[in-house]
Amino acid sequence: MEDVIKNDGGQIMLLTVFLIIIEVVSFTAILNNMILTANMPTTGLDDSKHQMRDFRLMTESEIQKAAYYANTSVEDPENVTQVQDYFYNYINSYNNTVMKFYAARGASVEIILNNISFNKTTTNLTVNKYHVEWKNHTFNNGSLIIPMDENQTQIMKVFGLVYKIVDDTGSSGLNSTRIPVWNILQNPVNSTVPDFYSTIYTDDDASSAGIGTVQNRSYSGGPFLVDIDDIDEARRQMILAEAANKSIVIHELANPFNYEKAVQMVVPPRVAVYPDPPPPEMSGYYRDSEVPFTALDDTDIENGALTLTPYDILTIPHEDMDHEPKEVITQIVGWVANGGVLHAQCAGTDTMDDAVEKYAGSAKPWYGFIGINRSENESNKIQLSTMTYIKLVDNNTPFNLTTTYNMSPPVSLAGLADPGAAYSPLAQSYNQSGILGNHSAGSTTPAFSLRSNGSQVNPAANILGYAAYMNGTPVYLDADKNLDGKKDVQLMYIEAPYENGLVTYLAGHNQSGRIGGERLIFETFFAASMRLSPVTVVAAKNINITIKYNDGRVIFEDTFLVNP
Repeated sequence: MEDVIKNDGGQIMLLTVFLIIIEVVSFTAILNNMILTANMPTTGLDDSKHQMRDFRLMTESEIQKAAYYANTSVEDPENVTQVQDYFYNYINSYNNTVMKFYAARGASVEIILNNISFNKTTTNLTVNKYHVEWKNHTFNNGSLIIPMDENQTQIMKVFGLVYKIVDDTGSSGLNSTRIPVWNILQNPVNSTVPDFYSTIYTDDDASSAGIGTVQNRSYSGGPFLVDIDDIDEARRQMILAEAANKSIVIHELANPFNYEKAVQMVVPPRVAVYPDPPPPEMSGYYRDSEVPFTALDDTDIENGALTLTPYDILTIPHEDMDHEPKEVITQIVGWVANGGVLHAQCAGTDTMDDAVEKYAGSAKPWYGFIGINRSENESNKIQLSTMTYIKLVDNNTPFNLTTTYNMSPPVSLAGLADPGAAYSPLAQSYNQSGILGNHSAGSTTPAFSLRSNGSQVNPAANILGYAAYMNGTPVYLDADKNLDGKKDVQLMYIEAPYENGLVTYLAGHNQSGRIGGERLIFETFFAASMRLSPVTVVAAKNINITIKYNDGRVIFEDTFLVNP
């Protein structure tokens, strides 16, 4: 069978010899429309005009559909041959259909494909899972590494630098060109666990002016890397200049480095804050990191702003959500279910669960998003307000002699079996003890606990950090608002999936005063962006086509461009 040949002018002429059944419903709709038009009370030239108009409109529409289905229906959308074959077969089928229809009415039609290009394009697609995708990646000699431990002097400002590197919305400079940034995920539980450190052979002078000290260095805290294969010298110098302007330390790989748990960020996080005006904590966070955000009020959220932008993450630093309008809560719940990331702190944690339960509780068997209680009782307030350390935890960290976190007991849920903070993009830290420092000002909402009824807790919840005293000893007491006589594990940091989205709760009023705590906010921001993976597809573009129509009364020819 010869479906496609070139004519003498170099054009590709579609000569269908048999009907290939593709998109039967689509073609049926075409024929129905043509038959309806044919039955209209028109004669002579009017009938010819109708036939030509329909032929032109339908052909353009089917070209669009052929391009769409060609890279969404094939097994491998990156395979040029598969995409080309599907596109040509689709057009052949359409061509054969209209030729037979018009021939039955005494007219001839012809479709000539003058030119078409099949281009590989990269898009961003939200992964329909609540977490990021680890990748085994090798960084070549000359790649840039941005330390996130004692090697770094400006840890919070690194987040602003990384934001600019992956941003391309500016008109000039660094944030006018999108450069992927990698984050290697380590185990931050304590310095004795595997992968707390990564030994990398680096040069501490990444500038081209000279060579600094080249040696093996231990990196922790989840450093960021820019692969040398993703930048040219001009972009490299823009990164180094921006880093120098912010006093950010950047090293350079002197040997290739491979890591099995690397994640790639290809777009910056789109951050929304509720409410508007935002609480003063956000001003401090923005000042320290220079990561931009947009404040949303009730009207914004009720009108669908979370989806329309769309935002990757909504952060609620300090807001009693139990008193917010029903439409605000239901919009947030729907947005999270569709893939959004919600981060709530302080009063926003348990009150968010209360509000979700009130307005959308029937959607899930557990309580709210996660199922927590606020740990705040008058008799324990002094102890709770002075106990504000966060101890990062993995699934091997013992709670007592016989039990560990994320298992049963003390958390009586078999589903709590995730690895805790280990290799989590939400909890990277270089503190050797795995303890994030005390808050200088204390708080009346420093901790929370899981609800005592196990059926009311999201079974996929993952405890990232528990409440601890200065020496790391876990806090275990009865601190519910209404004392129930049961001691509970006091928690500080937890995550749980909710349909395609993710919810994180972080205890404490203001993390900017906590050593190692403030960066947790931005790790949540960036983890939301890391869920967007680059997807490459072959797309039919610049489709130049000629159609010809001849019914004995009118000879018509039209050449036009379709660019899906």
